[in-house]
Amino acid sequence: PEGMSRLRAWLDRAQSAPGVELLVCPHARHVLCDAHRTASFLDERTDLGLALAPVAMLESDMLHDAQDHLERTLITLGGRASCVVLQNVRPPETVSGVPLRTPLTEGLLEPERLIDLVSEYVPEGTPLVVAGTAEQHREQAELIASRS
Repeated sequence: PEGMSRLRAWLDRAQSAPGVELLVCPHARHVLCDAHRTASFLDERTDLGLALAPVAMLESDMLHDAQDHLERTLITLGGRASCVVLQNVRPPETVSGVPLRTPLTEGLLEPERLIDLVSEYVPEGTPLVVAGTAEQHREQAELIASRS
């Protein structure tokens, strides 16, 4: 498809820059939209790293089984992650909208379960990324540390 061709061409140009390390971050509404497609792409492009944001790969109709979807994503891609973005999710504000990503401790998912899945499927020492205010960072860091 055209989107994949454009992604490859852009990555070829960007990769030629000295000292540049590129990470792809799959998203449900982008060219790299699911775990299997992303894994195949990374098999082809071994020069790229992976910024894995499992929640970003969820669509609205997946929210009722979100934990299962996240586990399958982590089984497939967790071992390849250069970093993992730990977030939670809320339903979209419109029918056709994208699920809203939230700080780890706010949203539909049990943050403890998500941390446990990451611990199970992502190599120890892989950087974890969180978002939010300074207070939210502190709260998330304490929760992550309590599960390690």
